[in-house]
Amino acid sequence: MSKNHKKWKHEKRKLARDEIVKRDGSNCHWCSAELSPPGTSETGMTIDHVVRLADGGTSEIDNLVLSCNACNHRRGVQDEQRAKTRSVFADPEFRQNVKRKMGWA
Repeated sequence: MSKNHKKWKHEKRKLARDEIVKRDGSNCHWCSAELSPPGTSETGMTIDHVVRLADGGTSEIDNLVLSCNACNHRRGVQDEQRAKTRSVFADPEFRQNVKRKMGWA
């Protein structure tokens, strides 16, 4: 990746972030906490996907919102737990054991 391309991507991200801040104000989309610029406090500003990339979301501006660190982390933890649950139930052996224990197999 060329140096100019990296610079362009960084500028594009900054423009997108500025556009989201203008649209959302300076409050967390999830809990309405007032946000500070990134890295300046516990309620630092992060950009969060409403529909996660893993769930088919995009990085288009209409799928991005401002989020405080706490809400962004909480949503990430919930997503990890959901992924672990999905992976357990996706295992055919696990499903078969559940069916046997429930008397369905």
